[in-house]
Amino acid sequence: MNNNNASRADAKDRIIKAVLDLISQKGNISITVREISKKADVNLASINYHFRSIKNLFEEVENFLSEKIFALNQILENKEMDPKKSILSWARALMNFIYDNPGILWLMGNKLINKGSADIFMRKFSEIKGIPVSGLIKEVTGITNKQILNLKAVQILSGIIGPLILYYGVGKEFDFDLNDKKVRDSYSESLVKSILEI
Repeated sequence: MNNNNASRADAKDRIIKAVLDLISQKGNISITVREISKKADVNLASINYHFRSIKNLFEEVENFLSEKIFALNQILENKEMDPKKSILSWARALMNFIYDNPGILWLMGNKLINKGSADIFMRKFSEIKGIPVSGLIKEVTGITNKQILNLKAVQILSGIIGPLILYYGVGKEFDFDLNDKKVRDSYSESLVKSILEI
């Protein structure tokens, strides 16, 4: 990749990151192109060049997040890792990813409120059947009932998202500090272990 292409890719990445940061800061998706331009340190023409419209920009943000979530889900595919460790690593990584990109929570909430149903982005994010976590839970626990396995998978996912929604959505303070990565990792581990116990 030559310097010009690298510079364009860098600008595009900065714009996407700026959108996520602004959504997180404002607590909603009502952001302007000028705000994005300032936050990303690019001119307005650069946003138009890369995305053509705010709608396209938001679709690219969703694609970016979907790709990151897909990559995180690959942790569960690692056959060399102990199944329990795979689930723990995935839960930690997912919680830290959402913590680092809280704009994802606002995007999800907005989509559900405005559409009344999940679209492709939401299904990619929340589709338990599409990721092997239920199979790993089966390996760890010995449970064979599919419904119970799926319920446990949903418990893990909602247990990761729930505290972050409360923390970012309503400013809920807990008796533990979610700003501390060690605390987030400890919480994820405690959550997974409690759900995997029979």
